[in-house]
Amino acid sequence: MNILIADDEPPARERLVTLLGEIRPGVPIVETQDGFGALEAIHAQAFDLVFLDIRMPGIDGLEVARHINTLVADAPAVIFTTAYERFALKAFDLGAIAYLVKPVRLEALEAALARSVRWNPALAWPASDPAKHARKFLVARSAGEL
Repeated sequence: MNILIADDEPPARERLVTLLGEIRPGVPIVETQDGFGALEAIHAQAFDLVFLDIRMPGIDGLEVARHINTLVADAPAVIFTTAYERFALKAFDLGAIAYLVKPVRLEALEAALARSVRWNPALAWPASDPAKHARKFLVARSAGEL
């Protein structure tokens, strides 16, 4: 399992990396800050799951998704992240499996990951310890991180 996160906002990338690390520890994650970097990464290695910010300098996330759909064999599951709800229809027209509004919440990310498994059962991860996950969730919620 390889994940790519393309977002021009470092705090947004950090949040996704942190949440993904809590949900699925040890999963390799590649980060890039723009659409050009995302395209380079996608051509350099195969990804199973790609998180794309819609609004990035240069090439936006929607254009990256168009590129993935037309030029990448075995296209990865694409999840869009954005501060704007108005791009949802365009995102789903491009085959997005989920659309997460920032700041990304743990519950929404978990639902998106569940959709990715329904989209491609090969994306399923081994079950994690639910008690450990519940403790982390409660600590994060009490600290105001969720």
